[in-house]
Amino acid sequence: MPKKKNQHYVPRYVLKPWSDSSGQISCYHLDSERSFNEDVGSVCSRGYFYGQKHVEDALEKLDRYHSWPLNEIRDGTPISELSPQHKQLLLSYIGTQRNRTRSEKNDISSGEDMFREAAEDDMLAGRYEHLIEWRGELSQDEKLDALVDASMKGIHHFLIIYGIFSYGVLGDLDGVILRNATDCDYIVSDTPIIHDNPRFKDERGTKIAGTAERGLQIITPIDRRRSLLLYDPLVYNVDTNHRQELIITESDVVEEINLLQLHNAGDIVMEHTSNRGYISSIAHRTEEFRRRENIEKEIGGDEMPSWRISNEESHQTPLKSPDLPGVSSNSSIRYTEPRDEELMLQSKQMARYAMDVADEASDVALIGAIRFLESNLGISG
Repeated sequence: MPKKKNQHYVPRYVLKPWSDSSGQISCYHLDSERSFNEDVGSVCSRGYFYGQKHVEDALEKLDRYHSWPLNEIRDGTPISELSPQHKQLLLSYIGTQRNRTRSEKNDISSGEDMFREAAEDDMLAGRYEHLIEWRGELSQDEKLDALVDASMKGIHHFLIIYGIFSYGVLGDLDGVILRNATDCDYIVSDTPIIHDNPRFKDERGTKIAGTAERGLQIITPIDRRRSLLLYDPLVYNVDTNHRQELIITESDVVEEINLLQLHNAGDIVMEHTSNRGYISSIAHRTEEFRRRENIEKEIGGDEMPSWRISNEESHQTPLKSPDLPGVSSNSSIRYTEPRDEELMLQSKQMARYAMDVADEASDVALIGAIRFLESNLGISG
């Protein structure tokens, strides 16, 4: 059996609605401002991105579960008619996809010097002598490289695990489908989950919208005709039809929703090959929405080693929010974080449990987290 070297940080089932009958998808590269077609099986992938084959095997199983609610919505099922299990899987997809991307991994990698310095200090102090059985004869530099790589992978794995259980912290949000009734399609990017906070971001100078904060909105495309809006129901009022849809009839609104993908993207934004050229026609407006400010934040933590890093963090709130028809804000609600401490702790405790059971081995914990998800939601794997 061949090794699974090619690992997808945006899975193929997510991108499939934008691929044509031959499996091609049109990609727009932000830096070069050029478009090219690529096979949907190779786009948004990197060799051994999450680790070895056993990690990818586990993620493939998770992808299958996450595809269920997306495919139901694509087939026309109103989100109000999704089963409780599929609603939780939809929220699990949102959290997992946000944390599994190349942009997130790059954010972690920006702290490599600090990881290296800490690992070097630990090696000099002999803290690993009885904890690690090295395979083969490795130089000190090779051991140091291995420790740094394991530390960065471990934090990325933990973030993915937390995303898997985000149906806890996101469970108090309401959801609607932004149904596209215009001639323009929705597009998708290599970092498709948008976090925004239109109500409080300017008032509080919010550049990163956390999963637990008051006023959160999450927007992500489902297919070329549907995007999902999750929102804090205490802060926003949304006027929908009986199918929990907000019908978008103005192409200008679709364009603003699409510009969120250009704002959030790491490298590429994608469209159907039949629409090639649309992204380049709106790309001149990217700077209206794209925020890339130098932000200091903590990575790790929650009983794991942590470091403070400063970088142009991905997942920043957009400079501008789409003007969505039928959506209004409640000005009397005050900002709080978390929205619901019990729900936030529920997600953290499930993630922590997966790490504890695996005795901190992050790849084992990731596999265990998926099994825990199966048990928790009554999924027959």
